Amino acid sequence: MDIRIWNKETRQAYVGTLLYSLLGILAAILAPVAGLSALASFASGSSGGGFATVLLIIVELCIIVGYVIFFLAIKDLKNITEGEDQSAFGKVFLSIIFDILAAVFGMIPGVRWVGGILAIVSCVLLLMAYSSLKKSPTIAQLSPVATAGFGQLFTAEVLVAIAIVIGWIPLVGGIVGAILKVIAWVLVLLGWKKVATPVAVPGEAAAPEKSTLDTVKEVLAESAVEAKDVAKDVAGKAAVMAEDLSDKVEDKVEELSDKAEDLAEKVSDKVEDLADKVEDKAKEVHAGLKEKISKKDAPAETPAAEDTPPADQKQE
Repeated sequence: MDIRIWNKETRQAYVGTLLYSLLGILAAILAPVAGLSALASFASGSSGGGFATVLLIIVELCIIVGYVIFFLAIKDLKNITEGEDQSAFGKVFLSIIFDILAAVFGMIPGVRWVGGILAIVSCVLLLMAYSSLKKSPTIAQLSPVATAGFGQLFTAEVLVAIAIVIGWIPLVGGIVGAILKVIAWVLVLLGWKKVATPVAVPGEAAAPEKSTLDTVKEVLAESAVEAKDVAKDVAGKAAVMAEDLSDKVEDKVEELSDKAEDLAEKVSDKVEDLADKVEDKAKEVHAGLKEKISKKDAPAETPAAEDTPPADQKQE
């Protein structure tokens, strides 16, 4: 396993978790404030929802950035590990997708129960993944601190599972579940912070310890550079695809033009042949009518008078 990549990606996973967790709390606080601001603006007849609404939109966008950073970090950790560790990070990767789907279904009235089922599936996947990672001999050899971190992440998911079950109990369930989720949230942050503890690279001096804020700034700067590189790569591929598509469209248009020209020529020949046949038929009909008319207008022939015998022959 490449230690440098491990250090980089675990640090990004921690920063991504920190962003979407802390900003999620801030969004929950801002949401009602933005709602009241929008209502006040509507009542006063002014447009917009005020500063709180704008701030809420910015925070929600930053939450998405945090999820993307975490998502990409887990994807890279899955690629650099092998065997059961790779399978475990694959489960974490899949759980993120289920979480996103759960959030989407949770916003749709009538199918929110689907979001609840997907959230439970995500929790089960994380329990399986962190249970495997906290027992991994490879990770234990690489970083015992990371092993302890995955142990805390496993405990956090156990608390989340209990909170989901207790949440079904009327009245008390909601309060107890909320408390357990807060404890789980703290354990998740502490767990990923331990997992992200830098591992010394053999032959290199140990990196100086950085504050959380410096780590966040560094990860965001790296993510911005990576995003820029990805955007350039996507733009280059899009340009190549557009050029290929343009060539294909041009060839297709030329092919269709040739076919249309051939079809037009065939139609023209067909029309010309049909016109000749119509003309011949018209001449034939005209000749027949002319012949009938000429026969009708011709004088009728009278039979020739027979010679009468002389009078003396009659007397005889």
